[in-house]
Amino acid sequence: AGSGVVHLVGGMAALVAAVFVGPRVGRFPSSSSSPSSRQPSSQLYRATAAPQLYLMGTLLLWFGWYGFNPGSRLEISTYSSATVVSRTAVTTTLSACAGALTCLLLGYVRHRLWDLLTTCIGALAGLVSVTAGCSVLEPWAAIICGCIGA
Repeated sequence: AGSGVVHLVGGMAALVAAVFVGPRVGRFPSSSSSPSSRQPSSQLYRATAAPQLYLMGTLLLWFGWYGFNPGSRLEISTYSSATVVSRTAVTTTLSACAGALTCLLLGYVRHRLWDLLTTCIGALAGLVSVTAGCSVLEPWAAIICGCIGA
């Protein structure tokens, strides 16, 4: 479910919807006439009004990913099944952590600010990027996958 088909269809649907809807109100100042000279306004909305809510949402999604990735095996009745499930849980964790740390550090380098929202988005990007191959990736490859996904 984390493969290219799912994300390609979702991404293309989001792109088409974004083209139809256009930029949100207040995204660009209305005084500029040409689209190439538009700059983002300083009052750009970010979801920082309730950081505890998006942090809780991220942690709930991360926890749910363990039911999705390792739980997709549907059994731990043999040694080989237990090995695959444990490898899947490890790669899922490593990729999410690598994505979170990558976004945290890149956000600090870019803005000189420790940003919780960017860190949460990086963790989710790491989870999404490892989902397709979580049972066959080596742990070091899961870290690289999370960094690139973020």
